Order: sequence, then structure tokens, then C-alpha cells
Amino acid sequence: MKQALITTLFVALASVTTLTAQQVYLNTTQMFSKHSKRWVVCGSDKIRIIDPEKSDSSHAEIIWEWNATDTQTELPASYSSRFKHMDECKPVLNNTKILVSASSNGAMILNIDAHHCEFYCYAPMAHSVELLPNNRIVVAESTHESGNALEVFDITKKTGTPIIRDSLYSAHGVLWYNETQRLYAIGAKRFRIYKLTDWETSTPSLTLEKELTLPVSGSHDLTRIDENRMLISCTNGVYCYDIKTQTFTRFEPLIDYTNLKSVNYNVLTGQIVYTLPEESWWTYHLSSLNPTFGIGMSDINVYKVRVFE
Repeated sequence: MKQALITTLFVALASVTTLTAQQVYLNTTQMFSKHSKRWVVCGSDKIRIIDPEKSDSSHAEIIWEWNATDTQTELPASYSSRFKHMDECKPVLNNTKILVSASSNGAMILNIDAHHCEFYCYAPMAHSVELLPNNRIVVAESTHESGNALEVFDITKKTGTPIIRDSLYSAHGVLWYNETQRLYAIGAKRFRIYKLTDWETSTPSLTLEKELTLPVSGSHDLTRIDENRMLISCTNGVYCYDIKTQTFTRFEPLIDYTNLKSVNYNVLTGQIVYTLPEESWWTYHLSSLNPTFGIGMSDINVYKVRVFE
């Protein structure tokens, strides 16, 4: 288990790990190429873009920020409270926009350059969002009396009500693959595959093509590896799903890790960027393997980190 690693990385190097201070706190200029990718971070009422090359264990170099108070000029007053617990910050469309969800019952699309909200909606206990063809998004909604579902919205309007709803208990992750023209979703111990039906019409639907049982329960995050594989983080482990064989296997680089709230894997470089809770469900650090280092962010309750595409 690596629960203790998050502490040893940032507090003291205890006997639980053999990493030395020099290995953990490498100069960040040695870790990244000149054209390092930026990271998007969400937690509390904030979305941030940071430059990892200029960050270290006690400092995150923030180059862009959006917070819930910005909704006071952009959205109805009731929405400021719907973005006080951000839990998704997925960059899309060549890193020009960010898909946002919040467990405080909201989802939105942010335009980075304009620093402006382009779409927003009520989404109970929202935990993740994904962009779909034909100007639509799907929101994974977790445990809430009005949630436990996947809901699809038309984003050509400023706001809206769902045009599709499909029940999925404790929905936490959604991922669209152009290669297979399929939507993948996780909730509790379920793994679902959907195809888009009548998608070119005004009455589209999600057709459940297959449902599989995950090896363990408590699914948290669903992210892409490549055209045939994806990662699923769960309470008791991280698994790789193979689309061709429709099988789950333990993800060896994180074999000892549990309860990761977000995980991003670059198959070309081998780098893994993740968040591991320190307090309940949140952390004050962003973590990396290959190379191993951490970035501190103590002023918000960090939930997820994403790496620019």
C-alpha cells in the first residue's frame, strides 16, 4: 500500500519507503523537457492550470484560475453554491476548454482564453463529464436522491435540462472513444459500454450494449491510455481495461496503490500523475511517478489533476 507514501513525500522520509530526499525532491528542471505539459487541478471552489516545470514540493506555479465567485457575474445566483466542491477538470478541444463537474451539484464548460463559462447545468452529485459528438456532453452523477445516473445535455444552449438519462448507481466516470464509437462508464462495481442511437436526430438515446463487473468495487476514475486501453482507479486498486479482449488486469506500475481519486498515464513517457487522499477524500499535493516528485497546494482540498492533451 502507498497510503503512507504521500506523507513521506512531503513531511518526512520515514522507514516505510527507501526513497531519499534527493530522489524525491529532484530539481524540476531535470524532470521535464522544455515543452512540459501543463496540469489542470480542481478542488474546493477552484479550477487551476499550473506549470509543473516551475513548481515544487511547497509551491504550485498557477498560470490560470477560475473560482466559484466568478459565477456571480456569469450565472444565476443559485449556481455559486453548486461549484463549491469541484471534482472534475478535463481539458478538451486542443486544451481550449475545460469540462467541469462538482459534487455540489453542477457541471459546466469553461473557455480558457475567454475565462468564461459557455455552458452550465444542474447535475446532482456530478463526478465527471465527457464530450460527445453533436455538441453534447454526458455527466456522471453519483449518490444523490436525484443522481445515480448518466445524463446527457445539449450544449448549444447556455444552460439546459437533460435530454437523456440512464440510471447507474454511484456513477463516477465517463469516457468516449472515437475509435470504437462507444461511451464507457463506471459506477460502483459496474462497467458499462454504450452506443449512441439516433444521434443525428432530435431524439437521441444511449443504448446499453454490454455491462461487465469490475474486479473490485468503489470505482473512482476512468481515463484513457491509448486507442485500446483505459485505466480504472478503484478503492482497492487500479486496473487496466482492454477493449479488444474485454478483460481487466491489475495495472502493474500502481500495483500497491489504492483509493486514487484521479490517475493519468502517459504511455509514451511512462509518467503517471495522480491524486491520493490525505484527509478524507482530498489531498494537498499533486503526485508523479516516473519521475517521482510532488507539488504542494495547501490552500485548497485537491480532488483531481488532469494533464493537458
